[in-house]
Amino acid sequence: MNCSNTDIQRLTQKQFEILEYLITFAQKNLYQPGAREIGEQFDITPTTAYNHLVIIAGKGWIDMSQNRARSIVFSEAAKDLIAGSLVKGDWVK
Repeated sequence: MNCSNTDIQRLTQKQFEILEYLITFAQKNLYQPGAREIGEQFDITPTTAYNHLVIIAGKGWIDMSQNRARSIVFSEAAKDLIAGSLVKGDWVK
């Protein structure tokens, strides 16, 4: 997914925390967390975790392949936000 900063929408604080967790988890483990791991990390159900992923994807920060588990692809903007290249206050409510 190659999206410009004009193609993405602002995240809520919770969405940002989940995005940050996704990237950190993937860097550490070399694969993406599933909804169960996300739910355990944030004390939410796997269904709620999945719903957050769908919203984050809808805002342009990640891409999720249908019918494949652990298939999250991070946008360049997501990588830049976590790395500090984008100002968090500009993209997180």
